[in-house]
Amino acid sequence: MATAAAAGERSFDRKLSLLLKEARPSASAVRTAAEAADAVAELIKKIPEQQATPEAARGFVRDLGLASEKLGFTFKPPAVVQVAGSLAAGTLARPDVTADLLVRLPKECFHEKDFLNHRYHAKRCLYLCVIEKNLKSSRKIHKISWSTFQDEARKPVLHVYPG
Repeated sequence: MATAAAAGERSFDRKLSLLLKEARPSASAVRTAAEAADAVAELIKKIPEQQATPEAARGFVRDLGLASEKLGFTFKPPAVVQVAGSLAAGTLARPDVTADLLVRLPKECFHEKDFLNHRYHAKRCLYLCVIEKNLKSSRKIHKISWSTFQDEARKPVLHVYPG
């Protein structure tokens, strides 16, 4: 009986190791993803100060029902850009190897009460619009698309595909 249990355990271990081998990306794919994430992070950090205007996200601002005159601000480079998610945790899985970048917006881009009436969300979207505009001009970027975080329309997410 002990032999049957040990054989079953070895069989389970073998199946698990085969499954992990199929699911884990190669070391070179992980390295490539990390290098691409670092390159995009450097591009974002180098974006110069510029004026962010509500016209860049007109539909988003309109849908939130906000007045445009209170939304403009001076874009400043992010306080922090860091790799996060499955790449940082070392838990990437196939088929798509992706990297999440967290971009911390500088406090100077906000006023004290921007959390009221969705102004924070509008400014966050405008900040991403400035990043998108600047990344589109880089040869290192193949494609940029938008989605939302957990289907929350007030939380847009920028998807950047390096070239």
